[in-house]
Amino acid sequence: MTTILVFLSMLVLTAPAPQNIGVIEGMITRYGTTEGLASVRITITRDGQEELSGEPDAVTDATGHFAIRNAAPGSYTIRASRPGYLSPMQNEVEVQEGGSSKKIKVDLAQPTIVNLGLSPGAAIAGRVIDPFGRPADAATIEASLILQDGTAKTRRTGISDDRGQYRLWGLEPGRYRLALEYRRGGVAFFDGGNFVSTGALPLFASESWIKTYFPGTVDVERAALVDVPEGGAIEGIDFGFQTGQAFKITGTVIDPGRDKRSGVPDFYLIPLGSGEPKVLEAPRMAQNTMGSNRTPGAFELRGVRPGRYLLYAEDWLVEPRGDNFVVSQVTLDVSSDLTDVTLVMGGTSIVEGVVRNASQQPASNVRVALIPPEDRRGHPMFYKEVRSDASGRFTIKGVMPGDYTVYAIDPATFKEAPAPQSVYGLPPFLTPYQQHGVAVRAGAEERITVSVSPLVRQP
Repeated sequence: MTTILVFLSMLVLTAPAPQNIGVIEGMITRYGTTEGLASVRITITRDGQEELSGEPDAVTDATGHFAIRNAAPGSYTIRASRPGYLSPMQNEVEVQEGGSSKKIKVDLAQPTIVNLGLSPGAAIAGRVIDPFGRPADAATIEASLILQDGTAKTRRTGISDDRGQYRLWGLEPGRYRLALEYRRGGVAFFDGGNFVSTGALPLFASESWIKTYFPGTVDVERAALVDVPEGGAIEGIDFGFQTGQAFKITGTVIDPGRDKRSGVPDFYLIPLGSGEPKVLEAPRMAQNTMGSNRTPGAFELRGVRPGRYLLYAEDWLVEPRGDNFVVSQVTLDVSSDLTDVTLVMGGTSIVEGVVRNASQQPASNVRVALIPPEDRRGHPMFYKEVRSDASGRFTIKGVMPGDYTVYAIDPATFKEAPAPQSVYGLPPFLTPYQQHGVAVRAGAEERITVSVSPLVRQP
């Protein structure tokens, strides 16, 4: 009996691998070198499917090698990732050949060989203090990468510890602007029955402790930039809070269809620069606290510095969430407390369609940008950008009423002279291509279908 079991076990161990699955194998290196990287997560996603979070399909060994032996035949995107490492970039565009991802085709005839690369992330570290010279614990430090077009894109945020120390890691090389502030919680809003709030300004902090930029200025234009090399660690970037005037904005949101939506709008308070309209950075949610006003739909924003702002609010259908938005906006000049600000919600539209190349075939992974006319380019909420999917289709939601131009930009076409990474920096780049965009006019709660072709690079 024992002899029979041993014989059967040997048959199982020596049995040939199933013939209906393929093999993917290769190596992950530090980009630009032959140094293998261990503990890199490898995932594969079949074309037409969404990437799933969870356990990776493979992890590299000590020499950087990996193997996936259960891949069904078909087309995939393979990706490599490891904490502290980034996708290699050149001219603000992700490297396609030898980068962190690649499109592959798995067949049964032979193993699919894939070699990818990752770049080590850099770090910025230092200490922050409050206006009294004490360690500023629980403060938020934000690092924004300055792009070639002059716009900024937030890359990393961190919280200072009880000694005021912070460390921001996993940064790509470049020039960074650092900002320090106490975030005043998330949206605070009274929905008629309950207060909805995600936090408040710490008790030990004052409303007069305003957002400060390194090395210690409240003027974003006077902020010093920090040069960060690939894989470097920049230490000793210390700075502290400045004080200044801060005001309060209170008001009410009116939405006739509130019962169909979440009832808790997202608020954004966006600084508007003087002179030529230019968006300096992407808007982020305003940091608000709710006061004692219990009027349904009431909102309150505190700690607002003097200046000109665009106050913007948006809400969405509960089911399906994000299918369409209602929005409202108003321009405010803040030099004192403002009360009785009213925001009346209105509908937005959806612009959808397909990107087709010169052969009228669907074009995937193409940037589709919705650009407003010149007189609206100082307002970031009028800009929209998505990518076409594997079938060339795209959907742009939350389009405010007005005139726009739709452009399709294939990164492969502009590899030698890449388009600005920020959608806000695209208008100057697109000037020679104005006749090649597709004009659309959006009303309230419309669904607009267009067909657009990728731009052909001008000589």
